[in-house]
Amino acid sequence: MAKLSTNRFGARYGAKLRKKLAVIEKQQKKSYKCPYCNYDKVKRVFVGVWYCKKCDAKFTSKAYSVGKVEIKSIEEKVEEKVEKKVLKKVEKGKSSIKKITKKLSTKKEGNKKSSSEIKEDE
Repeated sequence: MAKLSTNRFGARYGAKLRKKLAVIEKQQKKSYKCPYCNYDKVKRVFVGVWYCKKCDAKFTSKAYSVGKVEIKSIEEKVEEKVEKKVLKKVEKGKSSIKKITKKLSTKKEGNKKSSSEIKEDE
């Protein structure tokens, strides 16, 4: 059971609510493990925003505790954006999937084509 920090309420609001509040306050004041550097230095800034004092990482998570935080690399974020653009173009009917995948594969391999070669492909 959590140590009651609810003495400030006196006899008001009922014992059950004061105990629930004590558990929540204990959760939010506890320091958590940082998902980036794995040190126990994460503290709550305000509702849903957490800050690591070691690596200066600021991230969002649950309101009262740090839940599972999804960390994506820059490459993964870029790939997601490219995929979204491709899907939009295909839905609008501007280009076929084969042409777009061909362009993407040449970009990933690092082969640079001149602008005239790209126009020929289209």
